[in-house]
Amino acid sequence: MYPLLYHSTSTVVSPYSLKCLGRMTLCKSCKVTEERNGDYTLTANISVNDSCAQIIKTQYFMKVKPNPFHEPQYFEIYDITYINYETIKIKAKHIKHNFYNNVVSTVGDFGDSIANTPLEFWENFIEEYILLENHFTFYSDISTTAEMKLGYSIPCTIGDLMSDNKESLLDTYGGEYEYNNFNVRLLKKRGKDSGYRLRWGQNISSCEQTITSKDIASHIVAVAKVFDELSGKSYYLTGNVFPLTSSSSKLQKLYLLDISDETSKNPDYWTINSKTGENIDLIIGQLNVRATAQRQIIAESNGKPKTNIKINIREELDNMKYIGLCDTVNVDANGEFLTAKIIKTEYDALLERWEKLELGTPKSRLSDYIIK
Repeated sequence: MYPLLYHSTSTVVSPYSLKCLGRMTLCKSCKVTEERNGDYTLTANISVNDSCAQIIKTQYFMKVKPNPFHEPQYFEIYDITYINYETIKIKAKHIKHNFYNNVVSTVGDFGDSIANTPLEFWENFIEEYILLENHFTFYSDISTTAEMKLGYSIPCTIGDLMSDNKESLLDTYGGEYEYNNFNVRLLKKRGKDSGYRLRWGQNISSCEQTITSKDIASHIVAVAKVFDELSGKSYYLTGNVFPLTSSSSKLQKLYLLDISDETSKNPDYWTINSKTGENIDLIIGQLNVRATAQRQIIAESNGKPKTNIKINIREELDNMKYIGLCDTVNVDANGEFLTAKIIKTEYDALLERWEKLELGTPKSRLSDYIIK
């Protein structure tokens, strides 16, 4: 589809304020890139002779199809470059950034909030304390409950709350974001298990592939910062070392689980006396409990080498047209049988087909893009 140009008739962006100004029929290229829990951007080139060329401005919006599954999305134009008086290069970011550029004040209670699911936290607290008028909605299917300080007793931007920084929604609950214009969803799992198989030497023979084992561990140990009544200072206590079950590490590598955040919330419980030995054995026992609980989870996430594969073969991309961001595929990578998740997509909005798919482990964080 050809991109459509919109502008907002109000400083408050809403589904009702966006007015269509025209269609860019002399658009030369239009690519949409989205990363798992990361950025969502558009780049386009249009002819200076396009009917929209004379009216296009930054903070206007382009509406394009971003992938095979979602309806056309709005992207706010933030950069316009004129090249040789022939081409206009446009950079734009998904309209979600208008949502992120708002601020949550606080409930007023500087203690911990009660435990909530992400949706309960949003509906019970956040919606009421957004400072500027807001027309975006939030939904989550995650049933885990947790206490939140960010957005409850600590003021923040919506972008901070949605990032993967410490104490954000993503850091607290996990999950995968899905954006659909004015609707934002934090899902337990966004993608599906496609069952699609990629084989090195066959359908991925000319793709770029990197296999890394830098994050694989063979053992785990828990540590925590505790307060010593005798010296009046804080020290670290270390628990016992446990092997990670099902780890494929061929070398001895230790995973460090630091639970000091937990101890800081209940300092009385995590207090020792280095002279009498009071509470030391109890705390070491708790460290061992934490390490044991986490070792299977960590082993599953770190137990196999991670593979990063970039697919840009036209025939293979066409075969994968119904596979999208966060879907998983099976990979036979030179004898290593792995399951890989699609972490980045590039979609040709004009031809309505995949331009590039990347599988593996993200190299950037969502918080790298939040303020941009």
